[in-house]
Amino acid sequence: MWSRRSADRGEGLKGGSSGPYDLTLVIAHMGPGGAQKVAACLLNHWVAEGRKLRLITLNNWPPDAVKLDSRIERVTIDSTNGRSKGRTGLSFLLQLLRLRAEASPVPHEITKGLEGLSRRFRGFRQPSPAARMRIVKFLGGALSLPLGSGKTLPARVQLALLRFGLSRASASVRHQLVSLRWLLRTGTSRAVLSFLGATNVKTLLAGTGIAERVVISERNDPSLQRLSTPWEQLRRCLYGSADVVTANSKGALKAMEEFVASEKLVYIPNPVTIPAAVSTNGPREKAFLAVARLVEQKGLDVLIRAFARVAEKLPGWRLDLVGEGPLRGELERLAQEAGVLGRVIFHGYRRDVGRFYERASVFVLSSRYEGTPNALMEAMAYGLPAVVSDASPGPLELVSHSESGLVFPSGDECALGDALVQIAGHPGLQTTMGAEARRALRSFEVPAVAQQWDRILYVGTSR
Repeated sequence: MWSRRSADRGEGLKGGSSGPYDLTLVIAHMGPGGAQKVAACLLNHWVAEGRKLRLITLNNWPPDAVKLDSRIERVTIDSTNGRSKGRTGLSFLLQLLRLRAEASPVPHEITKGLEGLSRRFRGFRQPSPAARMRIVKFLGGALSLPLGSGKTLPARVQLALLRFGLSRASASVRHQLVSLRWLLRTGTSRAVLSFLGATNVKTLLAGTGIAERVVISERNDPSLQRLSTPWEQLRRCLYGSADVVTANSKGALKAMEEFVASEKLVYIPNPVTIPAAVSTNGPREKAFLAVARLVEQKGLDVLIRAFARVAEKLPGWRLDLVGEGPLRGELERLAQEAGVLGRVIFHGYRRDVGRFYERASVFVLSSRYEGTPNALMEAMAYGLPAVVSDASPGPLELVSHSESGLVFPSGDECALGDALVQIAGHPGLQTTMGAEARRALRSFEVPAVAQQWDRILYVGTSR
């Protein structure tokens, strides 16, 4: 149950709570990542305008990878306090579905199945792994049903869900929810802004009944990136209760129409800082560049295989991979097996990524899904033509085929290899496409994008 005593203490917090603030931004961490870059960019811009800002990070790991103005008040919820991986309690999912049913009718078949599951669940303390997977799959499907025209859980249901969740969640999640609720209650803000799926859910739960205005931002395409249980189900149940739900791609907005009222959905692109002077005619090296975390989403395996297929047609060319991640060893082995390890350079995480943009000739985005990639926008700002996959609408809103870059079918290493050969063999094409890419970003500069945020954060005010 909800513990007022522990919430009032705000245990385990690093930082204070004074308020009132113009804005509180909540995010999991400020380590490497596109959402973190956007958050830092906006916060630094707004604090320079004289606003009082607070940044709440739910975790103290990984270390910060972005620079923040010292005038931004920083609070970290140390989730190592009572950290527990644990497993999603089936009783939690059952109760979530009951609460979900209070807000919107569910089909008779689902209700009947729920009653049967409840009887079976009472019959054993711990189901077998196979039985557990069947139950979770059933509950996940039931919880994913549309909420109806309102697409919003009533506040009383959200509060009941919060109380029940606090009694059943892992120690680390419970600590995050309790601490975040304490911070939101004791340090008032004109608006609360949250980034990323699970953090958005936690912010909506923690802010139930106390946050004046809550805006959440989805940074990927929900139709392609599923969250783990129960966050995926909670996303579908709770997103509609936010005042505004933003996304950085129109495709993501379309996907969320299923569970968020359309009038609450707003497209806001990522901001980008365009370097004042970048020569699109200066000497560049024969280098393809990818800047990404080394994870499956980014499709770097497809890129390495594509490069290996056409390497003989690209004498003197190399592939620079800037970024770190759990798949590094696997990708290095892939490059070695393909015979191109000497021409595929793994640079790891770099703070000086700008110099890679300056010396490369072509940027490559081989992702299996994306929102609106910061790395793509940064590369375009440096005058780089881009070769991008058609996996998600976000990148295609930036890159026009044969104008500012080339587009290939997602996962098609043959088509990607052909595109690499085509653009590498035409330096003049690289120059004209790079110049067009830079021009296309003018409407995404920080002041213009910050104004779009202001219009939804401060409705009915002078800002």
